[in-house]
Amino acid sequence: MKRIQNCQVWNGEVFLKHHDVVFNKGKIIRIEKFNKNNSWNDSSANEKESNNKVTIIDGKNGYLIPGFIDIQCNGGGGYQFNSCENLQEYQKIIDTHLQFGTTSILPTFITDSDINLNKFLELSQNYSKEKELLGIHLEGPFIFEDKKGIHNEEYIQKINPKKFKEIKKYKIPGTKLVTLDPQNISETDFQKIKSDDVLFFAGHSNATFETMKKFSPNYIQGVTHLFNACSQISAREAGIVGSCFLLEDLYCSIIADGNHVCKESLEILFRQKSFNKIILVSDAMLPFGTNKKSFTLYNEKIFVKEKKLVNQKGVLAGSNICLLDAFSFLIKQNLLPVEKIIPMTSTNAAKLLGLENKKGRIANEYDADFILFNSKTWDIEMIFSAGELR
Repeated sequence: MKRIQNCQVWNGEVFLKHHDVVFNKGKIIRIEKFNKNNSWNDSSANEKESNNKVTIIDGKNGYLIPGFIDIQCNGGGGYQFNSCENLQEYQKIIDTHLQFGTTSILPTFITDSDINLNKFLELSQNYSKEKELLGIHLEGPFIFEDKKGIHNEEYIQKINPKKFKEIKKYKIPGTKLVTLDPQNISETDFQKIKSDDVLFFAGHSNATFETMKKFSPNYIQGVTHLFNACSQISAREAGIVGSCFLLEDLYCSIIADGNHVCKESLEILFRQKSFNKIILVSDAMLPFGTNKKSFTLYNEKIFVKEKKLVNQKGVLAGSNICLLDAFSFLIKQNLLPVEKIIPMTSTNAAKLLGLENKKGRIANEYDADFILFNSKTWDIEMIFSAGELR
C-alpha cells in the first residue's frame, strides 16, 4: 500500500489542495486531507490500511494529475506499430511513452498492406492476453486519396462489411477506433459494421457538412487530428472543420505541437468547441524517444526536424512528440488555464472510450495511474502506472 501525501490532487474538475492519495494493488482507495502532524501510523488508518505496511511518498505540494491517455500513437523508441515483428517491439513503444507520463494508449496502425494489418491485429490480440489494452486505432485504410497526407495511396481501400468482419475476428478487448472517410461508405454499410465496441472518427476526408451532419453522432463520433487532412471552412462549405464547431456531440483530436496547427487556429478551436470534447493526441512516429535523424516509411525517407517529421517534399509525416510535449506546449503558449488543458490529456479520452468510471481522474476506485508535477516548473517528478512507480 502507498500514500502520496501533501499534493494538489486533480479530481477531474478542480485541484484539491494539500491532499493525500492512498492506493493499493493498482487502485485508489481514498483521498483525504493532509495532516502534517500525523505520521500515518495505524492509528490514522482504516482497517484495511492498518493491516498493511504503508509506503509514504512526499508529494511536496506538487500537482498530481491522471496519467495521459493517447488515442493516436503510431510509434516510438525506434519502432512503429505498422512494422512490429514481436511483442517486445510492441512493448518498447508503450514503455517509451510511459517514461513521459502516457500511462495508456491506443496503438495506432496507419494505412498499409493487409499482411501488415493482420500482423498488427494478431500482436494486439496476443498483447491483450498478458497486459491491459484499452483498444486499438485504425487510421485507414478507409480514407480519401486526395486527403491521404503521408499515407500510401496503394493501400487505400473502400470499407465494406466483409472486410470489417475479417478485422473483427481478432479478439482484441476495448475500443476499436476507426478513422475513415464518411463519404466513402453508405448508411447501409455503416449499419452493418456498427457495434458497441467500435467508434468512428472522420479523417483524411473531404466530407461535406451535410455528410457529417447525416452521420453524427449515430455513426461518426469525432474527427481525427482536426485541421489536418480534412475539408476546411470556405465561403460555401463548412466542411469537417465547420461541422466540428457546429455539431456539439462530435469529439475532436488535435496535435498541439506548433507544427500541425498554428496558435491562432488553436485559439479559434478553444473558443468554438466545448473543452470536454477536445482530446490531445501525439500522432508520434518511430523516432520519438530516440536520436534518429531519419527513418523509412513506405520505402520513403522521412526526416526528423526536431519535433517535426517531413518527407522530401515537406509533407508532414506524423510527429516527434508525446502527450507531455502537447500538454507543455499549451501551457507555455498560455492559451488556456491548466485546469482546462488537463481533461484534454486524459478525462475526455476516458469518457470517449467508456472508461469514465475507471480512468481520467483521481478518485476512489479509479486506476492508480498518475503523474506528479513540480508545482513551480511543471516538470515531472514521478509517474505511477497501475500503482507502481515507473
